[in-house]
Amino acid sequence: MTVHKVSEYQEISHIEGNYEQVFLGEVYGIGLARRGPNDHHVCFYILAGDDGLWRRKSGSSSSSSWFSDLVQVIGRAEQWCKEFCDPDINDDRQYGWKFREAAK
Repeated sequence: MTVHKVSEYQEISHIEGNYEQVFLGEVYGIGLARRGPNDHHVCFYILAGDDGLWRRKSGSSSSSSWFSDLVQVIGRAEQWCKEFCDPDINDDRQYGWKFREAAK
């Protein structure tokens, strides 16, 4: 298994699963594996890290043919938050987004 660090922040003590390539960010990662022992098609698995232990997220695997769809959907969701949500700021750092409360 080859591990590619997208962020230098993450800690790695163990990665559950059998992957040929792994890409890790601060909290999320992608594991790439063959669809089967005799099938060279690349499938991806979304991973989540906590205290150095990286695990598969349940129900978050697919054929690599859907990479562009996933990237597009995540990008659109992020853009929606930028347009229609407020930054969730604590201690001068943004921790994602908050839904705006309805005007009263």
